[in-house]
Amino acid sequence: MAQTTHTLPPSPFPSNAFYRLLNDPAAPLDPPLSVLTWQAEEVKRAGGILGLTLEPTGDVTLITDDLINTIVGKLKELNDGGVPVILRYGHEMNGDWTSYGLRPLQFVPMFRRMAEAVHKGTKTTAMMWAPNVGVHYPYTPLGKPGGTSPVTSVGADNFAALDTNADDVLDEKDDPYLPYWPGPEYVDWVGLSLYYYQDNPVNNVPGPTYFEDYLLGKDLVSKHGATVGNNEALRNFYTRFGDTFLKPVAIAESGPGYRPGAPGASELDVKQAWWTQTLNPATLASLPRLKLLVNFEEAKVEDGVAKDWSLTGNVGVREAYDAFLGTSGAQLVWGDRVRLACDGSLEVLP
Repeated sequence: MAQTTHTLPPSPFPSNAFYRLLNDPAAPLDPPLSVLTWQAEEVKRAGGILGLTLEPTGDVTLITDDLINTIVGKLKELNDGGVPVILRYGHEMNGDWTSYGLRPLQFVPMFRRMAEAVHKGTKTTAMMWAPNVGVHYPYTPLGKPGGTSPVTSVGADNFAALDTNADDVLDEKDDPYLPYWPGPEYVDWVGLSLYYYQDNPVNNVPGPTYFEDYLLGKDLVSKHGATVGNNEALRNFYTRFGDTFLKPVAIAESGPGYRPGAPGASELDVKQAWWTQTLNPATLASLPRLKLLVNFEEAKVEDGVAKDWSLTGNVGVREAYDAFLGTSGAQLVWGDRVRLACDGSLEVLP
């Protein structure tokens, strides 16, 4: 299932909404609840499923029951109105760019509280647990607590939980996912942020197995230069959390990062190479638990470098993408033929 934002048959995620959770039951979301209501109406009109990313801000231990009840009440309202929701709550918790990142002792109970309330209080809202791809985890190695080490900000207890091999360093030898796992009873979907980044000043196309390698933890050192020691198996997200726990798998954020104006491969070449491997029939057949791929339909500046992740912003790219989707047959299912159950399972209608 693919996210699109242009004129095609209804897609599973006509609106993949991103909100920040504020510690204020009277004004719990940024953007406000009124925007979420509008987006949900658009999803209902298209016959789709609302993908809702909710990022807590500030000290997550201060999240109140009243705040959670406000969110769950809104989700129930959306469900009652005919809009199923997949709630990606506290995403990318294994990175240091969120208030709860690298803090499993705060993240896990935070996620469990929301999951318990959602499962009790809604009809068709499913909980998604979605870290960042762990290939280059922990992104910035952290030494033993003390001195000027940046790990002092997460505290000794969190560091001990993250240091899964107990060698007093948080680095590529540690488990990028398990410290943050809340338990299968709290999770309906498992998801992953997995992009193709252009880290060089020249545009390159992703290698033909880049997507599978990153999702399954294969050939990372030889093909991608990733420093993962002997722990590639720890990066096999699909098997560890999809197969082991019998969960549907989503690529919750995805996209090929083209650098406008840079030399090298064309925008079409970069993006076509991405969708032909992420939506490859043989790949999808080999990964039957992979049920959802959400593309990041934006262009933005990161660290002073402009990158365009969209598949629909450029007319020529969009037309080529449309043509490709038209050849996908039964491999892709449009959202008006999909029903979501509260346990995260999907039913495809005739």
